[in-house]
Amino acid sequence: MKSQVIYPAFKFIYDLTLQILIVFLIFASIGLNFFGGSINSFSLDLYNEDMNLDLNYEYLNFNTFINSLVFLFVVITNNDWPVLANICIADSGKAGNRRLLRFVFIFFKFFINYLLLNSILAFLMEILHVYQKKKQ
Repeated sequence: MKSQVIYPAFKFIYDLTLQILIVFLIFASIGLNFFGGSINSFSLDLYNEDMNLDLNYEYLNFNTFINSLVFLFVVITNNDWPVLANICIADSGKAGNRRLLRFVFIFFKFFINYLLLNSILAFLMEILHVYQKKKQ
């Protein structure tokens, strides 16, 4: 009975991981195109002087694809994501696209949270359904 409950769990975790990876890859490429090369140690020093913050985010940027993936992971873990978004938007140099860039950050944050919460709820419902089916 345990294997009949555990197998759907592993299949679900695999599917969820694949979905999140695809979303991360899409948004990492979007971030690389919008923000690539705009954040460096000089821009962070200027931002620290303006905001009086002690930030050490030199490697959290969209300059490379790997850094983009790490940056998106930091955004998902709620590690000062509004501050990071403001740094990217302020240093992007594309004044006409700032609303679009804010929309990209907010959409990514809400989309990942929506995907995770709905997936976890679906997982729990599936496990409950399998368990009740086997119990009868």
